[in-house]
Amino acid sequence: MAIPLVTAAPAAGEQSVGTASDAQPGAHRIGVPEPAAPNLVGTFAYGLTEAQGDARGLHQRFALRLAGAAAVLPWLNVGAALDGRFDVHSHDSGAVLGGRVAARAFTEWHKLELGAELAGWVPGSEQLSTLVRSASVDARALLAARFAQSFVAFNAGYRFDRSAAAGANAALLSPGDRLALGVSDFDAVLLGIGGGVDVSGTELFGEASCDWLIGRGAPPFSQSPLRLAAGARRALSDAVSAELVLEALLSGRPQSGPPAPLVPREPRGALFVGATYRFDATRRGAALTNGTPAPTPDASKPAPPVAPPPAAVTSLELTVVDDTGAPLPGARAHVSVGTYERDIELDAAGHHREEQVPLGAGKIVVTAAGFETSERSLALAAGAPGELRAELKALPPPSQVRGFVRSFGGTGLAARIRIEPLGVAAATGEDGRFQIDVPPGGYDIVIEANGYVPQRRKITVDVQGVVIVNADLSKKK
Repeated sequence: MAIPLVTAAPAAGEQSVGTASDAQPGAHRIGVPEPAAPNLVGTFAYGLTEAQGDARGLHQRFALRLAGAAAVLPWLNVGAALDGRFDVHSHDSGAVLGGRVAARAFTEWHKLELGAELAGWVPGSEQLSTLVRSASVDARALLAARFAQSFVAFNAGYRFDRSAAAGANAALLSPGDRLALGVSDFDAVLLGIGGGVDVSGTELFGEASCDWLIGRGAPPFSQSPLRLAAGARRALSDAVSAELVLEALLSGRPQSGPPAPLVPREPRGALFVGATYRFDATRRGAALTNGTPAPTPDASKPAPPVAPPPAAVTSLELTVVDDTGAPLPGARAHVSVGTYERDIELDAAGHHREEQVPLGAGKIVVTAAGFETSERSLALAAGAPGELRAELKALPPPSQVRGFVRSFGGTGLAARIRIEPLGVAAATGEDGRFQIDVPPGGYDIVIEANGYVPQRRKITVDVQGVVIVNADLSKKK
């Protein structure tokens, strides 16, 4: 899944980076604190390790992961994964099955994305009775920053590792069988840094990660799992994307046979091939393709019938000026006296004389563009024409949201802009520019264009302030 190119972080509900093998946003092992689209991910892996002990030939590992995740709250993802491994070494083989559940919370702070993840997992085991005793927990803090066409992410955490319970009979096993267990006698500090960039719709990413084994008797840092990984991910359709990852282990090898403690011995090199299915892609695409804007109400309404004037009438002379005393051309007024209703348009001098106005109590409402509305009471009596001078106060300049919408290539897009919860909508010009007057306050701005991934931003508009919102939209896959 390609990275949408944006100038600011999207609001909750929009995943911007690709989907890792745990079905949550991230590179490979490095997670990104963003909402997860409803995904199902399948990953096949093949790894090679040098022969263990006195055995001959390479140790081979075949692995399969099936994972799913989704955002269940605007700030929370949940996910689960089922892992299976089949190890082949020195005329021997064995299969194990494990699993993982995780919850990832996330938020935004200025231009950074912050998150925390708690994951419970059980290691692969040939005996179901050991699964409960070997259950372990990973706790991680996540930090990410996104730029125009790239992102960078940092992870740090701690692993409460109880997986050694699954290797209760490890002392009786060969070095190759001990390696296949994939369990550890030690807790670990989890560290990692990664990043990615979108190149013509293909997300290229790389990362470095470390599980630093700690505790009494733990091997030195150089023998803890230290990895480098690089990969590519590309959408094949609106719903399906594929990825390829290569990973290399840089760390040295601790002792492998008894009485040495159990430590994880990962493949020296591994190839991962994965596919992601995004469940909401079809629905989102249909909504953009088939959705039609709400009909615009018909502004043309027939003028209300005018009641005939009563026999007792007079005239009304109206003058409208601004707060400096200058005549206000183009002003309008609405006069109502009993059942009598009349709309008045003043001349260039801000003046109008209305004849045949009925006597009695009423009111007059005076309006002009850019000025406050004035509402005054009327008391028209027989014997003298009515005279009224209305002074309108100029309104302060309006607050405003404006900006520019374009594609990755820098071409302006014809897009739809919506300010929520005001319900104010506008469209950009063909050059992608827009300008909307709004009252001061906090809003969500939604930017949509046919064939492109929509964006939602949070904005705060000050009194007489101008907020600039520029957006680069990525094409839907």
